[in-house]
Amino acid sequence: SRFEGFPMSVLESSATGTPHILSKGTNLQEMMLRDNFGIVHNIDYIKSLIELNFKDYKIMCDNAINFANKHSIENIGIETIKHYNSLLAK
Repeated sequence: SRFEGFPMSVLESSATGTPHILSKGTNLQEMMLRDNFGIVHNIDYIKSLIELNFKDYKIMCDNAINFANKHSIENIGIETIKHYNSLLAK
């Protein structure tokens, strides 16, 4: 799934509230950092896990669900219709 345009495994597991550890080559790493639903896999990722407290972990879980909801079929459909309507208005 790492080489998909939009890795479905990240989206699917986010819907269950699972925080992620994504490497640099994963194209959703920027979104993960922006929306705070995981940590970067690098040389220090174990340290980051050890330092993670329950409150921050819970926030990442909630943010993962919010990330998945942003990309639900309903929201994608709404944005698609808006886009097509804006093209028609030109």
